[in-house]
Amino acid sequence: MTQSIVTPKRSASIFSELTNVINTWPIWFLMGNQDIKLRYKRSIIGPFWISLTLAAWIAGISILYAQILKQPFLDYLVFLSCGLLAWNMISAVISEGSVSVIDNSSHLMSAPMPLSIFAARVVYRNIIVFFHNMLVVVCVLIYAKVHITWAMLFLPVGLLINCLILFFFISVSGPLCARFRDLQQIISNLLQVSFFLTPIIWQTGQIGGRTLVTHANPFYHMIELIRAPLMGYIPSTDTLIASGVMLIGGLIAALIVWRYSRKRVIFWL
Repeated sequence: MTQSIVTPKRSASIFSELTNVINTWPIWFLMGNQDIKLRYKRSIIGPFWISLTLAAWIAGISILYAQILKQPFLDYLVFLSCGLLAWNMISAVISEGSVSVIDNSSHLMSAPMPLSIFAARVVYRNIIVFFHNMLVVVCVLIYAKVHITWAMLFLPVGLLINCLILFFFISVSGPLCARFRDLQQIISNLLQVSFFLTPIIWQTGQIGGRTLVTHANPFYHMIELIRAPLMGYIPSTDTLIASGVMLIGGLIAALIVWRYSRKRVIFWL
């Protein structure tokens, strides 16, 4: 019974990996839960250390940079906390996803498994982390007396779009990083640089008319899908269009990589 779930379908369609994600959901669901449990095993407060870490970041940066950037403290506090919430999830998925195939080499060598399982595992466990961090942001919103608006209902939609974009991205980067090991270090370095080039600790209005710096930055649009609803407004049309382009491009790239790597990945491990 287990073998029928794990073994990928021998279908001529390159969309079989997508159906395998749905058919094998109990596997990546249990794997993701187990990852969180093992990460905080024997810890007194467990995964809530995640929330405390984010709270410390928000407190430290907001107190200092609100004065440096001459921003109203409460407004900056909300902007920063919502941005860090989104960035932490995005960067963690990309970083962990780049080694998802390598880290699961033992599974791939013992039984034929769809690569999409490991991508879904990474995304799912970071969704759990996201909701732990969400507790800190909710406290910030309450403290800052942010008004509840209908735009906040867009948050689940923005989170879903981000999860799909990230799933397709690491479905590409996971196998490629197994084939080209230097690619993992390139992705890691790009993430560090992207943090400072993306409006997380600074706002778009502070760079004058240089909108290309932000609007051509995919991380900006991904963060806005989450930050905008939390702050009470709908993401801009540019962000929605850019997200659609990333979804379609990611899907096409993932289908190509799946087809290319399906029978070769075992030789790259």
